[in-house]
Amino acid sequence: MSRSKAIRSLPPIAEAFSDWNGFPVGQSRQTHLLKVLGGLASSLRKAQPQVFYPMREVARFFGAPLRTVALVYEALEKEGVLVRIRSSQTVLAGSENTRRSPIRSVIGIPIWMEMLVHSWFTRTVNMELEERFRKRGFVADLIFHTNKHDETHPEFAERLLQHDLDIVVWQNPEPKSHSNILTLRNHGVRILLILSTEAPADLPAIIYLQNWDTGHLKLIRHWKASGVGRVLLPVNPGDMYYETEQRAFTSLLEREGVPYEIFLGSPAELQRRCQSLRRTRLAVGFLASSSADRFCNHEPLIMEKLAARVMLAFCRGPHGAPYLEHRGIFADVVGFHPVETASKLTEDVQILPQLPDGVRHTFHTNLWLKGKLSWDAGRRHGA
Repeated sequence: MSRSKAIRSLPPIAEAFSDWNGFPVGQSRQTHLLKVLGGLASSLRKAQPQVFYPMREVARFFGAPLRTVALVYEALEKEGVLVRIRSSQTVLAGSENTRRSPIRSVIGIPIWMEMLVHSWFTRTVNMELEERFRKRGFVADLIFHTNKHDETHPEFAERLLQHDLDIVVWQNPEPKSHSNILTLRNHGVRILLILSTEAPADLPAIIYLQNWDTGHLKLIRHWKASGVGRVLLPVNPGDMYYETEQRAFTSLLEREGVPYEIFLGSPAELQRRCQSLRRTRLAVGFLASSSADRFCNHEPLIMEKLAARVMLAFCRGPHGAPYLEHRGIFADVVGFHPVETASKLTEDVQILPQLPDGVRHTFHTNLWLKGKLSWDAGRRHGA
């Protein structure tokens, strides 16, 4: 059944309130206006929805601030008396139930496909956001792109604007995408950014920081307590996207006095390097999904052998490695709880007009020792 069309049938506002003599002295205008408008709405309600008086018209007639009228309309909407339709009008709800509800806002979620494939956190947090937004009357518009560098092009902002978005929730935008964020903001789009603490936070957006240091320090100290004498960090040659994260992690290793190597070789060369250091307790930590994929999925047999003598760790969240998981290989995992992140963002989206731009919240990482390699890791530990 389609949504009933609202009809225009209410009397002129001056006629509806012909006996209006002004606000009572000493009484809250908001409280009195809620009583007056609520009473009129109840008396005029019919089976089918009707277009209600615009807020500006009500504010002008009663001589009340527009903000006061907006709060009254919001209260009547919560009571189910009024329905405010996005970018359109306010409707006096009909007494007959309709199947579809008006959309509160359209929320765009840009998603880089590589992270969707490799990152359990990205997959899970976006599924959680879509479900939570939908249940609260929002539409989550998932917008996919295959090249991370696309986020820096002006065409990317234009593409997002073509979706007629009210809000954008963007996880770790490319550092050079500042101009696109400004473009969206200048078009009236509110922006919620999920950023690593290493990233610049001086952006016109509501910012949620991800502090990796908490979990990384726990991991490094766990390595030290386990007698690790050297950490090998495999990196794909030419992969500059994770350079900032790499510097932050290695600075913690240096601070804790743990020797490390940035390893640029192949999986076979890593195996030989570990063999040459057989008298040293080793840990192998992956800081990027691309290098984790190259080693764990392209050469799983080599990694299976290495796992028997080194401590494996995924330092930027769980990573899918089906063969290794099937073989019962576990790793230490540093990551975030996607449910915690999705819950906080959903809570804030509902009060978005009240929130100024700036840092809103900081999430801290968890360390899961001997966790599963893929997306099951977080679920196994109660994420």
